[in-house]
Amino acid sequence: MSAANGGNQSAVSYLINECGENVSAAACFIHDWQTLIAGLLALVAAIFTVLMIRRQINLQKSQIEEDRKRFSDNQRRKGLVARVHMPDALSELCTYSEGCLNFLRDPENVENLPTAPDGAINTIKTAIEFVDPKPAEGLFDLVKHYQIHNARLSKDLDDGPHEITDRMYDTIYLRGFWRVLSKCGQAVRG
Repeated sequence: MSAANGGNQSAVSYLINECGENVSAAACFIHDWQTLIAGLLALVAAIFTVLMIRRQINLQKSQIEEDRKRFSDNQRRKGLVARVHMPDALSELCTYSEGCLNFLRDPENVENLPTAPDGAINTIKTAIEFVDPKPAEGLFDLVKHYQIHNARLSKDLDDGPHEITDRMYDTIYLRGFWRVLSKCGQAVRG
């Protein structure tokens, strides 16, 4: 029987029909069980694929856990650095507020105008991220009132003595936040 006459016969089937008993037993076995063999090979390949995917997922989980731990350690270190600088920032802000009061006592002497404590304010802004929520709100308010105070202090004092009194009040109000900072200093150290 030729391949043209047999239609869609497989090569093994053609061999068996043409060769009869001369075809090995293995070829006959493969022919008889080819669908099952193909299914088993596909199953083995699928199991291997699943095992490799699980392995990759476990590797990624461990990598994520390491990254999370590294990030946590890094944040803890940044918090410690921010906390170490807080006493210096507080001291700088105290010096600044004293300088503001001295300037407001004699506003004509512009040389008495203190330099803005930008470094201290940046330290406090950084520390906000690492302190407890309640002290963080106090630090936020301190920075906000400092910015208002600084903007008002930089304006001309042409409106007379009541404006100087208002600026002194702003300075004293700002200085009232030192209590918040001292409480925050306790939370920051902890």
